[in-house]
Formats: sequence, structure tokens, C-alpha cells
Amino acid sequence: MVELARELNRHAASATHEQTHLAEHPGQLVWIFMGMSVMGLIGETLQHLVAFGELESRAGFIWGPFSPIYGLAAVLLTMLLEPLQDKGVPLLLAVSAVVGGSLEYFASWAMETFWGVVAWSYLNIPLNFDGRTDVFHCLIWGTIGVLWVKVGLQLCQRIFNRVNTTGAPYRVATAALSIFMTLDIAMTIIVLLRADARTDGIPPQNPIEQFCDTAYPTDMLQKRFHNMGGLGI
Repeated sequence: MVELARELNRHAASATHEQTHLAEHPGQLVWIFMGMSVMGLIGETLQHLVAFGELESRAGFIWGPFSPIYGLAAVLLTMLLEPLQDKGVPLLLAVSAVVGGSLEYFASWAMETFWGVVAWSYLNIPLNFDGRTDVFHCLIWGTIGVLWVKVGLQLCQRIFNRVNTTGAPYRVATAALSIFMTLDIAMTIIVLLRADARTDGIPPQNPIEQFCDTAYPTDMLQKRFHNMGGLGI
């Protein structure tokens, strides 16, 4: 009876934590990026509301309710941690902490370097790295990574298992989402670069820059990217 119980437990464990294969399908990674960008934005908005009692726009793209750092983190964690699903929590925690902390550091550096934007600063927190990330937030990323492997990947796999990913509707929707996200990224970069140049007093040099000045003026960007201090705005 004891051996039977152990065998049943092993089967139950394997059924609950089956190996996922999300990283093998680029289309599924696109949906993960989109979904977690939305979830990340909702989470950040609620966290800021609870902590400071004010509703602040935490959007990272010019179009849509997206916070791309969370979407990119989900994709990177999926690609790097999926092969390590059968490993222990300490390894998953360590890899996730390094990946999340590095991503946060690079994102902070890139925004400040290219657009003069300071979206967050941890200079007042002990054990920080140039104020761009710190040990505490790396551990948070590590915890998120463990939860992503133990819960998130399994949930995503179950969702995709219920979708006909070989059918035309899925392929068309995935292609449309990919095109939209690519345009969103490109337009965000263009608008922010133009905002920086506009702050330096540089007049528009072409119709695209003229469009940016008209459609995305400084006051609009201040509301859209409320947390991006120093955006020439």
C-alpha cells in the first residue's frame, strides 16, 4: 500500500507539473509578451494606487495598456527557465534574480542614455547598483521567476493546449498582434526621440517629426508617461 501511494503521488506530481514547451513556439511567446505586459501594467498601477493613493499612468508604449519590461521579462524567463523546470528552487531563484535585475538595469540605463528619462531610482535603498536596481528587487524578480515556472508556465501551457494553434484564426491573430506590437515599439521610440529633440529646441526635420509634434505634444506625453521623470517633459 505504501508503494502504491508513492506511485500515485509520483503520477500526480508529474501530471501537475508536466514539462512545458512554450519557448519552442515564437507565436506563443508573442502572446505571453502581450499578456504579461498588460498584467504588469495593472499590477504596477494598483501597487502605486495602494502605496501613494493616486492613480498614475504606468504605460511603457505610446499605444495600448502595456508595461513592456514585464512582457520581456516573461519571455526571457520562459526561454531560460523552461529547460530548468525540474531543477530546485535555489537555482530558479538565482537565475531569475540575475535575469530580472539585469533587465531592470539595462532598461533604466537605456531610457536615461537615449531619452534622458529616469523612470525609477533606488539610490536610497541599500545594496543598489547605480540606483537602477538593487539586491532587494533582484530577489523580488527571483521570486517572480520561481512562481512563473511553478504556476505561470503551467497555466499558459494549459491555455494554449485549448487553442488550435495550427488553425488560420490563431495564425492570423498572432501575425496581427506581432505587427501591432512591432509598430507600437517603433512608434514609441520615434515619439520619445522626437520629444527629447524638441526639448533641446530642435525643430522638426521631416513630416514624421512634424506629425509627432502635432499628435504627441509634451503635455500629452506627460500624462501618458507620468512616471518617466526627465522625459524632456
